[in-house]
Amino acid sequence: MKWEYIKMQIRKFSIELGLRRSSITKIQIADINLQIDFLRQSNVNNVNDLQIEALQTQLDTLNEIRAKTLIMRSKTKYAEEGEKCTKYFLNIINRARRVLEIGFFCRLTLCNLSSLNFAILTYLTCSSLRFV
Repeated sequence: MKWEYIKMQIRKFSIELGLRRSSITKIQIADINLQIDFLRQSNVNNVNDLQIEALQTQLDTLNEIRAKTLIMRSKTKYAEEGEKCTKYFLNIINRARRVLEIGFFCRLTLCNLSSLNFAILTYLTCSSLRFV
């Protein structure tokens, strides 16, 4: 009981800390973008170009940190919840089922006999592999 409460409190604190950091990072990115836009509009001399490069480097660093955070969040979510059956995976399973169903052969009989022979051979090969 105590352990679950401690885990809940740690999770709550981590979420709040992450939200604060995220909002600070968003503000920093917006501020850097405004500075870059201002320097580009007032393109006076090469000093602005150097400042723009420095700001762009800072922006790249912040975006890289944000990307690493998103990757970590994704890995954590995968570790907690596991892999979900998405539409992509369900379509793969359904495609495999369609190949093994009898109705598939009925549709092929309308085409030609060689296609039917190939389909039956494929079905028998797949079904024998399933039971091995």
